[in-house]
Amino acid sequence: MQGSGSGVTAAVEAMPPVEAMKELLRSMGVEEYDQRVLHQLLEYTHGYCTDIFTDAAHYAEHASRPGQLECEDVELSARLKASAHQTAAPQ
Repeated sequence: MQGSGSGVTAAVEAMPPVEAMKELLRSMGVEEYDQRVLHQLLEYTHGYCTDIFTDAAHYAEHASRPGQLECEDVELSARLKASAHQTAAPQ
């Protein structure tokens, strides 16, 4: 995120993905974990982001902007993916 004004954000962006995931876990207070957890989280994150951006690209194409994603395309994709995975609360 360029222009965010956060030195922490710039530092995390410069990190290799495994180091960024370790930092995320540390920031959440997770100190001990199996090393395979890092790779599982990276694999899940990659797949999730790929799905979001693929759907966003379809929305941009539908809006006659092929190859030109806008924030609204990504936001819509993320909202629809989240709502598709929600279940009704037990009553």
